Amino acid sequence: MKRYLWSFLLFLLLLLTVGVSSSWFIDPYGLYQQANSALFERKTAAADKGRTIKSYQVSQRNVVSLIVGNSRVELGMPQNHPLYGGPVFNMGLPGAGVLMQYDYAWHAVNTNRTLKQVLVAVDFVDFLGSKAVEQSWHGNWQYRLDYRLGDKTTLLPLNGQRYFEKLSLLFSQDALVDGVITALQQKRDVNALNYYGFNDGALYRHAIRSESYAALYQQKQQELRARLANPALVLVDNSAALQALQRFLSLLREQQIAVVLFINPYQQPYLDLIQQAGLTDEMLRWKQQIIDIAQSHAIDLYDFAVPSLPVTLPAPLQSRQPDDNLYFWEPAHYKTQLGELMLNAMQQQQCQQLIDGISVELCRRFSFAVGQIKSN
Repeated sequence: MKRYLWSFLLFLLLLLTVGVSSSWFIDPYGLYQQANSALFERKTAAADKGRTIKSYQVSQRNVVSLIVGNSRVELGMPQNHPLYGGPVFNMGLPGAGVLMQYDYAWHAVNTNRTLKQVLVAVDFVDFLGSKAVEQSWHGNWQYRLDYRLGDKTTLLPLNGQRYFEKLSLLFSQDALVDGVITALQQKRDVNALNYYGFNDGALYRHAIRSESYAALYQQKQQELRARLANPALVLVDNSAALQALQRFLSLLREQQIAVVLFINPYQQPYLDLIQQAGLTDEMLRWKQQIIDIAQSHAIDLYDFAVPSLPVTLPAPLQSRQPDDNLYFWEPAHYKTQLGELMLNAMQQQQCQQLIDGISVELCRRFSFAVGQIKSN
């Protein structure tokens, strides 16, 4: 009996060792930066777990720049560009409100001592809310963070749940299963994150090849129309979201971290839906509030939510070729080709660019370096 128990325990230990070793080797969540990373570079199991893993990932990367925003920057920003000045981590969080975005970003600033620059993307719809239900400064994501915006530079008390979650990303059945899935899906058309938080958008390619751009545009426009039709969505003056942006920029200035602030682009069908919902004036009022915030911090602001050539270029709706639509996946999410043009504009500090042989205004730029608004 005793021999049987020892054999059983050894078997369990061997099984656990094999499982943990597999999870460590495949690294499905991009947490361990193995030398074999090229074998399993596409972290397909991590694509929908950004809120869980990115706070852990960024503390293990020596990066110079940080990208802050939602799914638009996670999908639309290229990983390599001279503006970054070196390695960059994409802290884009799909579906996250600005309070969560800035909490995660502030945690990243405090846990990555090589950081010198933060690129902050803002979206009009993210700042809409209800007068009756104001957002709280705190959320249920806090146990993953060592720092949060509301506590400035205070190190939060140790929380066992945070360490339990991190251990579960290696020592769990889910980690083992996700490791197997990651190994099998390297060449599949499913979304994947890489070690620096960028989403390759492969699922969009699959959807376009299967159903054409028309299906994607129809689905997204139905979602946007339903969301914008909500009568409770208004721009609340001095909202928690606007206060959070103000506080985040102030803290970055105290840390002497450079800031690039820009407004994400929407494609023309999205802008049309905003107009149909009667929110165009609210959007202009919001832009003025962002201009005022940027001016108060002497930060250059780039507004890409303007009717530029990439924004107004009609989508080839019947096409099933992913590369036929140059700048957008659908009205709400832009491609890295547009992201690169945006970074070029910010690096050159001007919005006039040559696109397909045509000189166009890609954005509006507001400069506050001399205390006066200059737009070009």
